[in-house]
Amino acid sequence: TMASMMAILREGHLKAVFQMFAFLKMRHNAVMVFDPNEPELDETQFLREDWSATPYGTCTDDVPPNSPDPRGVGFIMRAFVDFDHAGDLITRRSRTGFMVFLNSALIYWYSKKQGSSE
Repeated sequence: TMASMMAILREGHLKAVFQMFAFLKMRHNAVMVFDPNEPELDETQFLREDWSATPYGTCTDDVPPNSPDPRGVGFIMRAFVDFDHAGDLITRRSRTGFMVFLNSALIYWYSKKQGSSE
């Protein structure tokens, strides 16, 4: 990110900032469109883990007897997590991040560089 370059600015960083502002200026009236469709993912590409062992035993959520019946179509929430080890070539710090999708719409994301390097 550009914020990580504040300590050792170069001319190329300034050009990148100008490009970002030019992009935003051209699209100041743009809108975001969310796709409500469920994404098609090949789940065979993901590693399967056994999460059955838990210190909490068999937990269940009790549904109140006066709760309303479900309405409409359901949705799928997916979360993806990734990290890199010493990805910053200058400080050798790692970065961790995750994204949360509701169907195909990205609703939350987070990325953070570790605080210190040992």
